[in-house]
Amino acid sequence: MKLRYWLITCIEVVEHLTEEEARCAIANICESTSDVLFSSSPDDFDEPTHVTVRPRNYWVERFAECGFSLDADFDARAVAPHAMRFR
Repeated sequence: MKLRYWLITCIEVVEHLTEEEARCAIANICESTSDVLFSSSPDDFDEPTHVTVRPRNYWVERFAECGFSLDADFDARAVAPHAMRFR
């Protein structure tokens, strides 16, 4: 039986993964919940461990591939200016 969670948060993690690992992480998150609070630095290219820095739209598309939509009405700026909620 696969565990399901009410909410999964992924805050400033996926930019440290390769693109393939990031896609895998998003797929695993989406398989485990129906509500995600997500942020990934869209422009910090100076940090050497940031290997998959992408704009917000890139992540919106990755979540859409897993059947999730951006909750445009949810204000996640308390987490980070680029944070988003997907459902």
